[in-house]
Amino acid sequence: MTEKQTAPRTAPPRRPARHALLEAAAKRFYAFGLTGTGIDSITAEAGVAKKSLYTNFASKTDLVTAYLYARHEEWLGLYRARLEKAAHPKDRVLAVFDAYADPWQSTWRSSLKAPWSAPASKATTTVSGKPAGSQRR
Repeated sequence: MTEKQTAPRTAPPRRPARHALLEAAAKRFYAFGLTGTGIDSITAEAGVAKKSLYTNFASKTDLVTAYLYARHEEWLGLYRARLEKAAHPKDRVLAVFDAYADPWQSTWRSSLKAPWSAPASKATTTVSGKPAGSQRR
């Protein structure tokens, strides 16, 4: 007997539903707010069934909580990056404000990257426009 040989299926890898839902939620929440965003619009943007949402999150409240937690973790990453570059105690104090300013740089805002899909950006400038870690007087 000879076995029929077939080429292996090469379907593109699918991203997990949770990841897709969080990315879609981030875009929708940013554009329409938490209360202005419905579950149907999130699942449609994510390209997943509503059942996938409720498999990953018990409710919209749980999805919002996961989204807010991810945003907080992203900010902590930006803050830690600023602290590492701070050369002087004054720079360490000001790092908190620079970390808040980092997400509003045009590259982050225009791309709307979800925090769970990309590493925290490298902090290169401060609120004043000076390089991170430069001495402020």
